[in-house]
Amino acid sequence: MNAGVSGYGLDQIVLRAERITETHRPSVMIVGFIADDIYRTEMRRLWWHDKPWFEIEKGHLVLKGVPVPNRTMLPLETRVQIERTLFVLPPVLQRLAGYHLRIHRSGIGRTISLRLIERLAKLQFERQVKIVIMAQYDARAWTSKASADEQCSLAHAILDHAAACGLATLDTYGRIAAEPERRRLYGRTHLNARGNRMIAHLLASRLQPL
Repeated sequence: MNAGVSGYGLDQIVLRAERITETHRPSVMIVGFIADDIYRTEMRRLWWHDKPWFEIEKGHLVLKGVPVPNRTMLPLETRVQIERTLFVLPPVLQRLAGYHLRIHRSGIGRTISLRLIERLAKLQFERQVKIVIMAQYDARAWTSKASADEQCSLAHAILDHAAACGLATLDTYGRIAAEPERRRLYGRTHLNARGNRMIAHLLASRLQPL
């Protein structure tokens, strides 16, 4: 069952994992993330969509922004035209236009994400679902050393904490790095069909040992 949703932050991913577990009672769940998903936990609006977020209060995660408000949407054709323009703008201009709105200062997303991993570990224990945390990487990891270092640093922080919490982990960096033409595995930013198929084969081969 593919329960992924485009553009979610790790906070939304974890909330969805909890809902999916309650509804469908899976025996195994793969929770994939990229570095951007960690940054998205610092936002209360992404791509014109309001979203839930978490605060840390007295050492505990507290869910905020729910129920998520319904915002009046423009007609689809108008929205698509405007989004094509806003999507290519620098982040500062996107925020000024209300395309993205921040709720936390930059950097707090890492701390929140580590607490979210602990929430998944609790879910694994309470619902007896085996959870695998899988780190993936966007195309910038293969065109910019600075981006690669940043993505790897965040991924390793999440994976190390997940392992310490008793969750199985899988890092896909080495498998992609072994490909001579890595860029051919991607569309503009994310993995294309070929790239996704390669990751699926990697996961299938590793799932039983994990």
